[in-house]
Amino acid sequence: MKVVFTAMPFAIAAFFVALGGGLCARLAYDTGAEWIRIAGLIAFAVGFVCFAWGLKEFRSPSRWRPRPEWLREYEARARR
Repeated sequence: MKVVFTAMPFAIAAFFVALGGGLCARLAYDTGAEWIRIAGLIAFAVGFVCFAWGLKEFRSPSRWRPRPEWLREYEARARR
């Protein structure tokens, strides 16, 4: 389950970066519509925010995901 929570933000980020890149590169070029370019840039930015979220989760998990018991014991011993 830990792998799912660690990989999920990166998968979401890859989707948004690909979506944003596709909107910016192909549709905006074909149609010339400014709103498509803006939507693509927003999706691209959301992808990078998700990458940052993934890095944060990888380095220090959120409070909603409980830490394993052995890790809590190890951290408690390290503090003493």
